[in-house]
Amino acid sequence: MQHEVLLITGASSDIGTRLIASQLEHMPDQRIIAHYAGGEERICTLENQYPDSVFGLRCDLLDREARASLPLKLDAMELVPTKILHLAAPRLQLTRFKDLCRSDLQREFEIQLFSIVELLQHCLPRMKKQKSGNVVFMLSSNTLATPASSMSAYTVGKYSLLGLMQSLVAEYKGSGIRFNAVSPSMIETGFLREVPERLVEFTAEGHPLKRNACVDDVVPLIEFLLSEKSAYLNGVNIPLTGGQ
Repeated sequence: MQHEVLLITGASSDIGTRLIASQLEHMPDQRIIAHYAGGEERICTLENQYPDSVFGLRCDLLDREARASLPLKLDAMELVPTKILHLAAPRLQLTRFKDLCRSDLQREFEIQLFSIVELLQHCLPRMKKQKSGNVVFMLSSNTLATPASSMSAYTVGKYSLLGLMQSLVAEYKGSGIRFNAVSPSMIETGFLREVPERLVEFTAEGHPLKRNACVDDVVPLIEFLLSEKSAYLNGVNIPLTGGQ
């Protein structure tokens, strides 16, 4: 029996860990490759809880040499991804444009863009051969309209992923591989650890629903995109903003 194999980058995040548990609750025969850089204890807990289903893959995506070894590590696992979810991103830091450094942009590109480009160059030929595949990108509501201020590096990183997704749709048409994205507004997770608490509260107060998004708002949409229920969606960047 051939199992579905889901590769998640940034799997130790709040969204990643919740998604893994939910996926295995509904699809216990699935295999999940859980990439992480930090949060090792979360991945170890999941590996212990699901020893036949969760396989941790540690890599610092800022380290180019470490990234270069990822394809070999994937091959050694003898698990060929049929689906990929790209969650990995540097923790959000607010920086005014006048204070922006090249290193800020480079950090976003290394972790958000270059990492998934390299993984896809390894995985897409196999998906194409199987005439089946599904790739989902985590973007941001900053790609939907005028973005929030002091988030230039983060926003540029997300727009680069949007451009990548759209380019892949064009290049892989007829291959059986689908590429979609979800763009949520502010989600209250550990990703906001370095954002002032008052700003998070202010954003919630000004929201039409009077709250920011939570993990349980986002996970069901990602699961939908990863499933065959979304089989006719391709090249879509879905807003998840609660009307903001």
